[in-house]
Amino acid sequence: MDTVEIDSTATGTAVLMDRELSRLPAVGTDGVGPRPAVASGEDGFRVETVEVSPPLVAVRGPIDLATATELHRRLQDAGRGGVLPLAIDLGSVNHLASAGVQLLYQLAEQMAADGRRLRLIVPTGTAAHQVLALIALNQLTDIVETLEGLPS
Repeated sequence: MDTVEIDSTATGTAVLMDRELSRLPAVGTDGVGPRPAVASGEDGFRVETVEVSPPLVAVRGPIDLATATELHRRLQDAGRGGVLPLAIDLGSVNHLASAGVQLLYQLAEQMAADGRRLRLIVPTGTAAHQVLALIALNQLTDIVETLEGLPS
């Protein structure tokens, strides 16, 4: 929430919560097949979103302080601001810095609060796998090695 106001009286309690949407939520599908959306940078950072059900976001290159904000924006777009479940392929991430770890934790906690789990595709031996093995993110997310390993 962006703001929360609590007004307690002898007759009850009123709670007013406001959250500003970054964009209007999309409900349902538009009937069009998968549409890839790609963003890339000079450092090799690249994000591709395939609008399947659930949306799949493939990330390539570093996730660090310089790229975390753009990745966060792209993840919010793919998940319709938190309305849709989300799968993220981190198999081609070559550097997962603390800013990227923080982003993944925040996203996982937000989705868990909404009754959903973030789903990550992270093959063994990748840079992202080495970091995720140390931080126990698997307690909040489903982490699998391949797209086929994702729970339905």
